[in-house]
Amino acid sequence: MLESPMTAYSPIVEQKAGLFSPLLPLIKKWLMQGFVRIHPEFAGSKWTDIDVPEWGIPTCPVLIMQAKDDAQLGLTHYDALLSCIGEIEYEAHIIPTLSHSQNQVNAERDELIYNWIVKRIN
Repeated sequence: MLESPMTAYSPIVEQKAGLFSPLLPLIKKWLMQGFVRIHPEFAGSKWTDIDVPEWGIPTCPVLIMQAKDDAQLGLTHYDALLSCIGEIEYEAHIIPTLSHSQNQVNAERDELIYNWIVKRIN
């Protein structure tokens, strides 16, 4: 299950760079170095691997849920994931009542999860 999946870091970094946008190549290099420090098993990864990492694309049935009103990126996360999901079985839902953050309880999301699990058990 992927809820508001964390993909598409590039637009966030570019948006936050602001006045420092001429330094974007250097900023991305620093961010990649930090990423490899945290995840040494992915040494040699490229910036594009961070946006939608090939090693992170699901290979089993997946439920994708996205907040309708994501103030940070809109549907960029959702669209990026759907563009590369491939041939696996998936269900994708945009949830109008779900906010991007600070929403720990959401009946609509909970019902989607419950129904998705029950469908697989039966």
